[in-house]
Amino acid sequence: MLHIVFGPDTFSSHEYVRELVASLLPRDSIGDGVIRIEGKTATPTDILDACGQVSLFGAKPVVIVEGLLARFEPPKRSGGRSKTRRRRTLENTEWSDFALRVQAAVATADLILLDGALGATNELLAALRSKDNVRVFPLPGDEDLHTWIVERARKAGARIDDGAVRQLASQSQGDLWYLASELDKLSVYCQGRMITRQSVA
Repeated sequence: MLHIVFGPDTFSSHEYVRELVASLLPRDSIGDGVIRIEGKTATPTDILDACGQVSLFGAKPVVIVEGLLARFEPPKRSGGRSKTRRRRTLENTEWSDFALRVQAAVATADLILLDGALGATNELLAALRSKDNVRVFPLPGDEDLHTWIVERARKAGARIDDGAVRQLASQSQGDLWYLASELDKLSVYCQGRMITRQSVA
């Protein structure tokens, strides 16, 4: 199956992929059953060959390609003018029939395409996506961010008061990687005590 996972909330997308891989592979083969490919330099052959590999554990291979779709983003405009970098397109390239070829490849493999924020005009994304194979992770709004902090603290075995939640949200500017690291450290530091604003400061 093809799984397309992207969005500006890269922390949540990476967590989702870890959970997805755990659900796809036997527990004792997770470390060895995953093939990772650098999407910035990958060719269609690299990806399709990886999907065709036979797993020693009898499970379908799981192939993770990170950064491929970003290569097909249109160039950003500056001052109303297009930058000199040309947009990578599928037509008349090695990628022109990739969407068709990958349909056969994912019948015997799980292919995960992982990326950050992507635009609506991404040509490869448009060629590959369907209503069932895409998960998008937008940045959380203020209310969702506060809820996320409380829940993350709970998972770390800690309690946190409203003042600490607001302080961390302000300091983080929505960076969940930063928040997860800080909450892990605070949960150890407080050792079962409530995390307060004074703990954060």
